[in-house]
Amino acid sequence: MDNIKDRLVLLNNMKEIKRGQKKKDKYRNNVMEHSFLAIYFLDLMFKSVPENKENLRLYKQCVQHAMLHDAGEVYSHYVPMEKRKKYTDLKKELDAAGQIEVKEIFYDLKEPDKEAESIMELANILCYAEEYFRNKDISESDNILAARLEDMKAVKHQIAEKELYKEAVDILRRIHAGYNNRAFAKNMLERIDTLYGMKDIKRWGKTNQAKSRNNLMEHSFFMFYFLDIMFQSVPEDKENLKLYKQCIQYATLHDIGEVFMGDIAHDMKKKYPSVKQKSDEAEDAEVKEVFYDIKKPSKIVKAIVKLTDILSAAEEALREIYLENKNPKFDSAILISHEDLKEQEDKLKDHKQLFNAAVMIRRNMLTGYDYMTPERGRDVKRDYSTQTKLTNFGISFG
Repeated sequence: MDNIKDRLVLLNNMKEIKRGQKKKDKYRNNVMEHSFLAIYFLDLMFKSVPENKENLRLYKQCVQHAMLHDAGEVYSHYVPMEKRKKYTDLKKELDAAGQIEVKEIFYDLKEPDKEAESIMELANILCYAEEYFRNKDISESDNILAARLEDMKAVKHQIAEKELYKEAVDILRRIHAGYNNRAFAKNMLERIDTLYGMKDIKRWGKTNQAKSRNNLMEHSFFMFYFLDIMFQSVPEDKENLKLYKQCIQYATLHDIGEVFMGDIAHDMKKKYPSVKQKSDEAEDAEVKEVFYDIKKPSKIVKAIVKLTDILSAAEEALREIYLENKNPKFDSAILISHEDLKEQEDKLKDHKQLFNAAVMIRRNMLTGYDYMTPERGRDVKRDYSTQTKLTNFGISFG
């Protein structure tokens, strides 16, 4: 991938575009957070259908589409839904222009088929509805529910797997019921509230010296993206498609415990294993009170998702350096990321292609950001051994 920096810059810009029907709305998701929630709703919907190869491939298409379906907003900026409905010609032209811009960077982006696009639209409608319910007077909720059900009916004919449509309708009704304090839907609202809590937990929590800190939703989104790149290196057979789905599911909620317990620094957990053990136990207990049906991931899934966790941290550190943050801890984070990747290698002996893909992504990010080349002109002092280590990873110093 020869333009990974351009792609990552575009993804990061998705964080700057706030959604929401009106600027005065209290709860407004940015485009990346919206995509995260859409993927969460997609996962709920796909639990209603058999895990055959066709449905697994459809799931992957939907997730891929969800990641970048609104990336064009970076260029056209968000126009409120009611204005887009009022000025349909403007909406059409804005959408087309935004997609052209996105495809100039994501030139290998594949168009989803009509069914995947329609299923993703169901997830989109669920996101819109949830945002409406969260921001509006609850007395308006019945009208909002009716309008969104009509929106869903408009795409129903494009979806062959009708259980997905039925599940989307059921999720919409449960969200509506949850906001109306119906007891049977209480847990649905608890789960969504917990997901919103991910927006309040900033990465690199041990320091305020980071210039551009991802929240947990944004962090998980980058993990989705890296997972998708890695899985391009393996055949699209049923086993790998199922593994892809399991990894997306685990990445979605892998840090959800921090909403309850806060973010304990990675180096603290590494230095004091007992701290990690007890914090993990406490987080698991809290998470299971809300997500009581959450499944424990396999060791393979945990190892693969850990690779993307490491890549996401490396990307954040590279971005800080790119933004002229001279704190040497970010250089240390990049060095450590290589060691952390290597720790997963033995666990993935039977999935070597995925491991190698993660190593290549890291290498491409370092070269893409011109990390530690003379042209960077950075003042951070590094000894020769550090440069030798990085040169051994394939990084040129000119």
